[in-house]
Amino acid sequence: MSAQQRERLAGQVCYQGSPFHKRYPADYGFPEPKPRPDKTLCDAEGPLVKSQAEALLVAGVLRGMVSTQFRNGWPQNIWSVRDGVVFESQLQNQALGEYHGYPMSLDAAFAAVVLDEWEKRAP
Repeated sequence: MSAQQRERLAGQVCYQGSPFHKRYPADYGFPEPKPRPDKTLCDAEGPLVKSQAEALLVAGVLRGMVSTQFRNGWPQNIWSVRDGVVFESQLQNQALGEYHGYPMSLDAAFAAVVLDEWEKRAP
């Protein structure tokens, strides 16, 4: 992806969230969080407000940390890093470019790849 394509995409993606990955309701507009035991929590260390999650999503796009698989013009996945934690965002609405995200397990081999690439692509 060219820098111009990344800029355009960064201005269009939207973080919607999922109550299945939330412990705290924060400002997502969910009636209540519904954390599932088989899902990782994006806010396990404390509340993560929507603007912070959206900033992670945009940062991932701007660094080109997007999957090669696209659906209706949107990357299926976008990866970002915050305080050493790798987050994966997944497309949940391919008509609107809405994503939800969650931290990847650091024991996952791919998380190490994302951390390495994140540092290499730092502005």
